[in-house]
Amino acid sequence: GFRLSIDKNADELGVTVDDTEVKTALYGYGGNSYTYTTDNLDKTKTPINLIGYTWPGKPSGASINSTAGYIEDTAATAAYGRNGRPRFGYYQNGDISDPNILLEKTWETLKTVSIPEITIDGTVTDLHRLGAPDVPIRLHDTALVEIRPTGVILAQEVIQYTEDLLNPAASRLTIGTYIPNIVYIERQTNQSARGR
Repeated sequence: GFRLSIDKNADELGVTVDDTEVKTALYGYGGNSYTYTTDNLDKTKTPINLIGYTWPGKPSGASINSTAGYIEDTAATAAYGRNGRPRFGYYQNGDISDPNILLEKTWETLKTVSIPEITIDGTVTDLHRLGAPDVPIRLHDTALVEIRPTGVILAQEVIQYTEDLLNPAASRLTIGTYIPNIVYIERQTNQSARGR
């Protein structure tokens, strides 16, 4: 990894926070359970959910609304909610028939969707050209990024590196979450089909 600092090896850094897909509360739905009537001829399917369920050993920051059947991350709601209200989504897995497992999997999923996508874009100087041959910056390297005003520390990947050979100080570096393009996806699909 490497460290980026303004006026040392970075001339400018811009942080883009995308919270459009953030969810701070999830409804949980499992597989179907069957209720039989007294004559055993009719049965109704009802999905397993979190309504009426209590969470005795819940982690800190977790909250369950057993009346509505959703789990909330209260810290995420405070940071990314809408005027203190949760941003709702759902978790569904038809293979789960135990409410305890449904509760656990819903919480695990909520922890992965309750933080925004952060991309850092900036102009940096390659440390290799500054006389540090043991610290070159390459595509797919990991950078530890600290955003001090928010107290966020992230491990991000170098997803784009545009090198300016005439002026190395003007090389562009983009750090964030890699989203594969259609050419990459097609190549991977072809390689999988050929057994590579």
